[in-house]
Amino acid sequence: QQNREKLALVLQHSLGGDDELFHVALYDWLINAGEVDRLLEIRSLYLEDLKRGAVSGDGNVGIMDLLWKYYEKTGDFAAAAQILCKLAERRGRDYDLQHRIEYLSRAVVSAKSSNVRTGASAEGEFLHELEEKLEVAHIQMQILQALQHLGQSVPHDAFLCLNEELMDFSKLYEEYADRFNLSECTLAILHSAGYNDPPLIENVWRDIINKELDKSKGSDSGSRMESLRTKIAQLGKLHFQSERHFPLPFLLRFLEETSCQLNWNPAWIFTMFRRVGASISSLYAIYDRLFKSKVSLSGNYEDAS
Repeated sequence: QQNREKLALVLQHSLGGDDELFHVALYDWLINAGEVDRLLEIRSLYLEDLKRGAVSGDGNVGIMDLLWKYYEKTGDFAAAAQILCKLAERRGRDYDLQHRIEYLSRAVVSAKSSNVRTGASAEGEFLHELEEKLEVAHIQMQILQALQHLGQSVPHDAFLCLNEELMDFSKLYEEYADRFNLSECTLAILHSAGYNDPPLIENVWRDIINKELDKSKGSDSGSRMESLRTKIAQLGKLHFQSERHFPLPFLLRFLEETSCQLNWNPAWIFTMFRRVGASISSLYAIYDRLFKSKVSLSGNYEDAS
């Protein structure tokens, strides 16, 4: 009891100062020490200004990072989610894209906690908005990693910009996926955005398949086939549930043409699509139409190996 009284006196004396860094350090210590009740008892205009600045997004990063923890500890999950979202969307070089994704992920958790407690429709809408932002941010990370794989051929500014802010689908597609010919990223954008353009989607898939074949040039047929099967199966897990973005009739025909030209055993195509999730009846219907069309499977892929 005596120690707590001494702590109260120290706090009272300390809060009379106007050193911002000291206030931040003090509030952070109180939260980490489990003394949230003490923080709640503080009636400081300085603390109230910090709260208002954090919610509006005008506070500095250290203070905002402190206050979302404060609101989580005190059970105000809606306020915590708001500040976390502001942190994720804050432009600049204070932190990278991975950190922004972590903020958004935490914001989703806080928003879900708030929605469970109140069930308010506005909070439900905010949760949906956060989940959409997080989905876009994950694709932005996919683009960043794809550019890192390309290496020195990518301007350094491209990496800086991708880390400095969260972008929308239009900017990610026009300035990165399309510009650098990132086919898998383009497919992810088209799927997540619900964009329906069959010729474009088919061209993207054609590019994905041809790139995978180009990468395996010089390898034996079995290795090349396995590489292509793995790639399509991997993408199938992500896109199979969308008929628009996993165009089974086109893919089956294009792969049959490719296998015919490369003189591969075509049995792998049927087996792969079954593993991805296609039913026997749907595959039969596609093969039946292909047979009745009497179109030559002369192939579209020009193999220079």
